[in-house]
Amino acid sequence: MPKEKETRRLSTGLVIAGAYADKLRRTLFAQLRDLLKQGKIEASEVARAAGEMNRLLYDIIVNKLKLDKGDVVRVRVEYIVEEKDGKAEIKWLYDTLTLEAFRRIPEEEVAKAVKETLGKREEVLGSPVTGREAEWTGEKPTTYKPREHVEIADVTAIGEVPETNEYLYLLQNKKGDSVGLIVAKRLDSGSDIRAILVLDHKAMEAKLKLDTPPDKLEENKEKVIEALHNAEATAIPNEEAQRIIKEYMEKAV
Repeated sequence: MPKEKETRRLSTGLVIAGAYADKLRRTLFAQLRDLLKQGKIEASEVARAAGEMNRLLYDIIVNKLKLDKGDVVRVRVEYIVEEKDGKAEIKWLYDTLTLEAFRRIPEEEVAKAVKETLGKREEVLGSPVTGREAEWTGEKPTTYKPREHVEIADVTAIGEVPETNEYLYLLQNKKGDSVGLIVAKRLDSGSDIRAILVLDHKAMEAKLKLDTPPDKLEENKEKVIEALHNAEATAIPNEEAQRIIKEYMEKAV
């Protein structure tokens, strides 16, 4: 087990933003190759540390700086490997994290984004991994079984979107509160359903297919509710869920 807390430096080099997570992960594994071969550190710990840093960088690169996948970035950060409870653990030295973004973004704006994310890193790391974040970082998206988080008691038709031939349905709980929206498209064998579920502290998206026509979902609400309760839903940002619902409601006729 490593005794000396040697400070190590990780640099991704210049890399397109869409590939930063893979490059950081591969670089970290490469730097710790010897310790891995010697059994002094577990691969799962390296993967954990890489995932943690990649999630923080996602918040900076995508949520704060609004970079596109084709933009170029360079990440530098230092870390130590220390023994804790008989196991080797990677500890990031967050104060050393720097990010260079090559899209004519002022340095002060980048530095501000880094500072803001690191200032709330527990919040960022504790939030669910959305599908979009998973595409960038390679982390597994957070999934839910809707039945464990939301009660759907009613399905009510609220209109159609003529340009896209989509049918819209409001989802409500027993109190009559709105808990989401269904967007249904016609398939030869039934319906292609996209459900946006919005709760107090989380939002999720479920996609599934039913053998019920999209204009008959209200008539078969028990079947629809059961399918939604048992679907696999992926976490999405609450603000994105609200935006999607608002846009569809505005299009409904």
